[in-house]
Amino acid sequence: MSKMFPQGGSPRQKKVGQLVQRSLYEYFTTTGFYEPELKGAFIDIPLVHVSQDLRHAKIFVTIMNTEDAKIAVKLLNELSQQIRRSITPKLNLRYSPELYFVIDTVPAEVRFLASYTPDQDEIPHISHQEEQDD
Repeated sequence: MSKMFPQGGSPRQKKVGQLVQRSLYEYFTTTGFYEPELKGAFIDIPLVHVSQDLRHAKIFVTIMNTEDAKIAVKLLNELSQQIRRSITPKLNLRYSPELYFVIDTVPAEVRFLASYTPDQDEIPHISHQEEQDD
C-alpha cells in the first residue's frame, strides 16, 4: 500500500471510510443517480480506504451488468466532483475527501478470510449453497 493509503489505518480513518461508503450507497440507490452509460449497472462498494489526513478516499467498486467495468470506473472518476458535492452534507466533516474510484480485484471471500484474527476461537467459514436440479 502507498503512504497515502496505509494498510489498516487509524480508527478515525476506518470510521470516515465507513461513513463515505454508507453515503455513496445512499447516493447511488436513493438519489436517482442516472448516467446513460451506466444504465442497468449495479455498483457495489465493498471497501473504502481513507488517507491519514482524511482528504482522499480510494473507493473500491465492483460493477456488474455492464460491458466494460474500466469504462464505468473512468466515468465515475469523471463524475467524482459531482458525487462528492452530493455526499458532503451527509459526511459532516470539516473537509470532504476527494474520491478516487478503482476496480476491486479482491474477491469477497478473500477479504472475509483476511478479517480473521488469531484471537478468534474459530476460523470464519464461507458457506456456498449449491444449486440442485429437481
